[in-house]
Amino acid sequence: MKICRFFLAPRFVSPGSCAPVRAPRFVCPGSCLHEPECILTNPYPVPTPYVKNHSLCPGSCLHETEQTIREKSLFFLFKKPLSYKITAIILIMKKRIRKSHTSLGKIYFWTATIHQWIPLLSENSLKEIIIGSLKFLSGKKKITVYGFVIMPNHIHLIWRQNNLNGKETPKGSFMKYTAHRFQEYLKKTGDINLYKVTAANKAYEIWQRDSLGVEIYSRKVAKQKMDYIHQNPVKGKWLLAKDDISYYYSSANFYETGVDEFVFLNNIYEVFDGD
Repeated sequence: MKICRFFLAPRFVSPGSCAPVRAPRFVCPGSCLHEPECILTNPYPVPTPYVKNHSLCPGSCLHETEQTIREKSLFFLFKKPLSYKITAIILIMKKRIRKSHTSLGKIYFWTATIHQWIPLLSENSLKEIIIGSLKFLSGKKKITVYGFVIMPNHIHLIWRQNNLNGKETPKGSFMKYTAHRFQEYLKKTGDINLYKVTAANKAYEIWQRDSLGVEIYSRKVAKQKMDYIHQNPVKGKWLLAKDDISYYYSSANFYETGVDEFVFLNNIYEVFDGD
């Protein structure tokens, strides 16, 4: 049995035993810890006798021994009427979809990932394109940025889209502009074919389509998300700096010192000033 290197699942009691044990836990690629909208709590949403508690971390990605869950769940479904099976399948498909929709006027923790997780953003010149776009949209009052981090193959933002930028959302403008600039760079370097896709509306894909938006509704959730993005460059496989405030392309130093080197950051704790 392979146990995920990230962390362990909530304790539950195995059948016929009074001893608590731990189930292996696997975090979906690209998902972030403690995300209410990352809803793959059980990829097969039917009761199983072994799953006792899915509530420790609401919505975090819990795939405890996925093959075992699959076998038990399919066996359970096999004995149920057709209408039950159809309902279960619909629920499964809904839970596999990451929520990418974001509304104007609400604060979101938002993640966008480079096509196929290619580390395109390792180049600082491309990070600066992202910074420039955020500055431009912030200057036009289209967005309010509370936190961010730019990683080699993905970005996290904590932001609010205030109003439309012409006929499109600020998110749409941001992704379109940065993708266009990245394509210009890739054509010069000869790496553009790495991003080639078969699609009716585009020849290349820079940003994957499964961007994730999780609404932030309290100071507690805001701190949870902010801590996560600031620790992202110095945890796991990355180790991009000695500590979070030493990593330049992040809002960590702003929250530590109050100095906004990027001229577009805002303190989220002024929005959520209580529990």
